[in-house]
Amino acid sequence: MTIIRACSSGTHLFVGDQPQRGRFCRARNPQTMRRLQKPTGGLWTSPLKMIADEQCSPWIRWCREHHFRAGTHRATWILTTTSARSILVIDSASDFANVICEYRDLLSPPLLPTLEFERMYSDGFAGLHLTERGCSASRQPVNGIDFFHWTVSSTIWFDWIFDKISVIGSLTQG
Repeated sequence: MTIIRACSSGTHLFVGDQPQRGRFCRARNPQTMRRLQKPTGGLWTSPLKMIADEQCSPWIRWCREHHFRAGTHRATWILTTTSARSILVIDSASDFANVICEYRDLLSPPLLPTLEFERMYSDGFAGLHLTERGCSASRQPVNGIDFFHWTVSSTIWFDWIFDKISVIGSLTQG
């Protein structure tokens, strides 16, 4: 299992209403089938990259390519952290298998297995990051769990760790 520390170069892209500490809801284990394999709450970000001279992310690129929420105008934010907090990183099939082995929710129904995101938080992790390689590797189920619906490299933050938030504009999705 890969564990890294978020550092001062930790910049992430968020699309939506302005993220604020006061409105942040810590990530919780999934409660419905609709949210299977993803926690409720938390904050989803995608890595900030320069793509064709534009500050972009894999999530924005995916939305455009698949016309997701076509025509919707959404604010785009850069979130920066300088906090040295541990996050789990899935960068390979072996990382994925290790996370499943360690955090599979043994109380979830056998036909609807999921992970214990709350236990990841209580074990000291501020988030779970899926790299591009990890995204591909997690398509194949391990003990009935896959991350097929995690479409791109992204991070689910279990806790608020951001020091700076700045808007970079608005984008039209899709």
